[in-house]
Amino acid sequence: MTPFALPGVYAPQGDTDLLVRSLRREPLLPQARVLDIGTGTGAVALAAARLGAKVTAVDISWRAVLNAKVNAALARLPLRVMRGNLLAP
Repeated sequence: MTPFALPGVYAPQGDTDLLVRSLRREPLLPQARVLDIGTGTGAVALAAARLGAKVTAVDISWRAVLNAKVNAALARLPLRVMRGNLLAP
């Protein structure tokens, strides 16, 4: 299921697919933790959650945070989604 993108949120594209394919190739230990910075729609975070990881997804945009939360709810996957700025202390 491809996550939907609200207007103004980066929609999953080729780079997203590359990250998801790479993630699927890596063995994740049980209860692995994944941090998705700049989550956008949450596509990569959702892929990690499907693999059993505990995922925290972060984006600076409130719209992206909402978008990722909705996509997680629709997929019935647990994601911790937060608004944050990578460059802030």
